[in-house]
Amino acid sequence: MKINISNDTKIEQIQQDFNKHFPYLLVKFLTSSIVNGKLEKELTVSDFRKSNQTGTITLFPDMSVSDLETIFKDTYGLDVQIRRKLGSTSFKPRHTILWSLEEHNKQGESISQHLKNTGNNNIQK
Repeated sequence: MKINISNDTKIEQIQQDFNKHFPYLLVKFLTSSIVNGKLEKELTVSDFRKSNQTGTITLFPDMSVSDLETIFKDTYGLDVQIRRKLGSTSFKPRHTILWSLEEHNKQGESISQHLKNTGNNNIQK
């Protein structure tokens, strides 16, 4: 799977492309402040970075969360977190960042199925 990165790429498009292959994970773009009052779906890559590097990120199921976050940051100047969905919320896996994207996605699917079966979609942090 490939994700194209250019200044005019919408953040929402990157998130949607990623979720086609990893539906129980989420790419969260980090910023220290609200970006010009825009809604997230209106934001582009240029709203989150200073570099102008363009290209393509190729995702592999066995790629680790840590490796993907490093590629976003070091190659494209984008600070992201790969988060696992948990019911109606998500969390940053801290002790398992070396796990593969595929493993995190499977864990997210398993947890989501359990929550659906128990009728508990709202997890308190």
